[in-house]
Amino acid sequence: MKWSKLKQKIEERFADSIKQRVNIHLTSYRGHNGNSRSWITVDGIEKISLDNFTSFNENSAYFNELTPIENCLTHNKIKDFKRDKNFLCEKGEFSSFDFTYMAKKYLQTSAQDAIKSEHPLIRLFSVLDKKTGKRKIKQLQNDKNPIVSYFAKFRYALENLK
Repeated sequence: MKWSKLKQKIEERFADSIKQRVNIHLTSYRGHNGNSRSWITVDGIEKISLDNFTSFNENSAYFNELTPIENCLTHNKIKDFKRDKNFLCEKGEFSSFDFTYMAKKYLQTSAQDAIKSEHPLIRLFSVLDKKTGKRKIKQLQNDKNPIVSYFAKFRYALENLK
């Protein structure tokens, strides 16, 4: 599936409160051995950036071990106690390959399974999904992964869920 179609399908699922405020992006750099970068913006400000070059340089692998891909070199997930509290995503934690693979996987996953997924990117997409209810959004504000908790807090605040 081409990126433009994938982006459209993911963003169509966004809750009304975050449409036009949260966007997902991908670019490929020609002549750089297929390197690409994915990022998410909120109100035009980049919140997370996932690129293949950094992932490989930091971890000697493109894929995080949580990404269920076969016959590829993977790197270990980041332990919670090793996280820098100042960042939503650790440097090289996920690659653009992880992002696009998990975006496709998300489209094949039910809303109930997505919210319970071990993979933070699947849970992130679930937080943004209009099918995810108020109670789940409130619970996910305390998610162990900073990406998921940030976007849950953002959506919760926008919808003024109390």
